[in-house]
Amino acid sequence: MTRQRWTLLALAVPALILAACGPVGTREWHEIVVSDAGGTQAIGVAYGNARSFTVSGQELEVGEVIDTVEGDAFAVRGARTIAGEPTFTETTQAPRSVALNVQRIPLTTDLTVTLDRPVDRLHYFDGVRWFELPVPTDLPARERVVPKQTGFPFRGAGQLTPAEADALQRFLAAEGEPLAVAVLPPEDDHDRVRDVRGLDEHRQTELVVQRDLPIDSGAYRAPQRRAVFEVVSQGSIGALSEQPRYELIDSQDALLDFWSDVHSGMTELPAAPSPDFSRETLVGIRLAQKPSGGYGVAVESVFVDGRQLFVDVRRSEPAEGTLSTSVLTAPWVLVRVLGVDALAVWFRDAGTQEIYEVDRVERLD
Repeated sequence: MTRQRWTLLALAVPALILAACGPVGTREWHEIVVSDAGGTQAIGVAYGNARSFTVSGQELEVGEVIDTVEGDAFAVRGARTIAGEPTFTETTQAPRSVALNVQRIPLTTDLTVTLDRPVDRLHYFDGVRWFELPVPTDLPARERVVPKQTGFPFRGAGQLTPAEADALQRFLAAEGEPLAVAVLPPEDDHDRVRDVRGLDEHRQTELVVQRDLPIDSGAYRAPQRRAVFEVVSQGSIGALSEQPRYELIDSQDALLDFWSDVHSGMTELPAAPSPDFSRETLVGIRLAQKPSGGYGVAVESVFVDGRQLFVDVRRSEPAEGTLSTSVLTAPWVLVRVLGVDALAVWFRDAGTQEIYEVDRVERLD
């Protein structure tokens, strides 16, 4: 063997020994820490090509790359399975506490936010949609805020990747219950929630979640001013639906959709109205399909508070013993509210004041 080969062999052997003793593959560990009144969950997400991770002294086997997120409470596309699961989740002590208290104000889209420490972002989930909340800067704070709807609330939050942000959104919305979320500021020197050894990258994002949102009755202001309104059109024959629909119609396209649906049984579509949407609001109500004639819906009164409308709806049905047509019906009414360019409409029972639904629109003005 030549001297050159001996030299190469002498250099290679120590390198192989060091490789065998050291970490195998790359190790990237991202931690999402979710604290609420019931405790704190530390959700670990693994990346890289290592065969295992050592987490708080426990060796965990790393599996395949996740390519589907269907059916998992928290699964991140592109991450690796850990011990056969999409994440390694443990209940641990909260690293920090934040006095976050978000309260809903009755019959309005506004919220009251109480906060004692700085946070990076605030979000609100109403059970269906996500909203961004203004973050108070003068702390401690108690402020009335107006939520702004957003489609991807956690994109760019903390140290989350886009896929992790979307997984977190699904995870928090899974129960379909209203909640508020505060994203805490990232800190380079904060204590890690769990000891994960031999990492090439370690990210940590902390959140505080409020799952029970009380009602701030003291902040409610009853609308005092009656709005002037008129019935544009009404009927009982149209597109049948299993659910009632209450709509704020804010564009000509939305009006044409409503108009074509309620006249779907006619051979010729009547001419649709052409309102001035900058000075008036159209409100459409369609009841669910009914088994006979004699059912109806009417708007009894409309109140205005700023750019919010409160529409009192009276629904009727045939009196017992009354003869009615046996054809399926779908009562509807289209109302024009004058002098108001509304951003939100609350539909409520004219007798009990029970809220049926609220419909909102998002505009830049």
